[in-house]
Amino acid sequence: MEIIMEKPLLYENSYQINDIGIIVRSSDKTVLSSMNMYYGAFSSEIKSRNIEVHIGEFRIRKLDEIISLGNRYFLNSDKNMLIVNPTAFAKFNGNFRFILTGDIFSKDECIKLYFQNSKKRPSNFVGTLSHILDKIIWPNFNPEYVGRAGMINYDLETLIYFLLPRYGKTFLHAGGVSVGNDGVLIFGYPNVGKTSIVLELCRKGCGFLGDDLVILSEDGFMFFYPKFIQIEGFFIKGNPEIFAKIKKNMSLKQRLILNYMFKIYSGRLDKIGILQNIRAVINDVELKKNCKVNHLVQLIRFPGKNIKIKKIDSDILIRKLYLQLINEFKHRYIYEGCILAMQENEKIEENLLEVELNIKRIIRRALMESACYEMLIPETVKMNEVSEKLLKTLQ
Repeated sequence: MEIIMEKPLLYENSYQINDIGIIVRSSDKTVLSSMNMYYGAFSSEIKSRNIEVHIGEFRIRKLDEIISLGNRYFLNSDKNMLIVNPTAFAKFNGNFRFILTGDIFSKDECIKLYFQNSKKRPSNFVGTLSHILDKIIWPNFNPEYVGRAGMINYDLETLIYFLLPRYGKTFLHAGGVSVGNDGVLIFGYPNVGKTSIVLELCRKGCGFLGDDLVILSEDGFMFFYPKFIQIEGFFIKGNPEIFAKIKKNMSLKQRLILNYMFKIYSGRLDKIGILQNIRAVINDVELKKNCKVNHLVQLIRFPGKNIKIKKIDSDILIRKLYLQLINEFKHRYIYEGCILAMQENEKIEENLLEVELNIKRIIRRALMESACYEMLIPETVKMNEVSEKLLKTLQ
């Protein structure tokens, strides 16, 4: 099967995200501008070519070689190319969301992604329900750009997840801040308040590394990974002045849609989520590229009245972190998307197990010397109080 390029890819950017080298080529300059909204800080000469992204107008030759995998997924007969069809259960007619070629478990092969650059494709963020329960997502930036770049970023994130362990690193679904020279990793189940407490800590002078996703290396350092923060109920309700500033910076169309969402939920802020750049929330925040991790904190919601924080054995907390991450990452990266292209690989179980064992080894080596805490947070307490309590404990 052959991919035919309708327009030349005249524009190119390269990004070095930790040890992962990414080349992005496009026929549309505005797409690269939107990619820079995510990866601009990592724009540089690359050390190695791990991923190539081609964004333009393509068509596929020899459609008779396509095998349906069910739902929106198709595989070529050589089983080295996955195609995601934009219309669920529709017969594949040559239109596609993206094509992935190459083996993500190969140590030498460069993975390639082909994205159709269609302005008619709806944004995956604007005016839709979030993947997190019933939150409404409404971004404060150009939805056309973010819709395309956000989609590409999601698929790149999946590939990076599988590539990082080769270099002794892994993603962590956690928040990261620096308190002086000490790095603090904050984890917990979805909607426990990781973003809210990270933002509160940053308002008190802590450095920002991430609210949802950071990279951890086996030598104990965590690294910033480019993602927009998702501000949700706990933080919005406790900081109306910041929410007012965000709303003021929205376009008229964005404010109208947000007001419509308020009507649906009767003005309940806890049902609203907003994607933002961290500097749109905290102007003078210190952005850190990396920091040595000295503290690991698990957040737990409970029905009590008082905040409780206690030291806990590092082996116990590291095990909790690993088990939670593997469970979340399986749903986030393995049970959907590009991993389906590898289902015909005879060594798929062995490959996935190797990734998991590498992640377990990296987490244990990185955090075995860290002080570990379990923090119980009442449902009714303000995150400002939680952040103050945590800072007093760590300092």
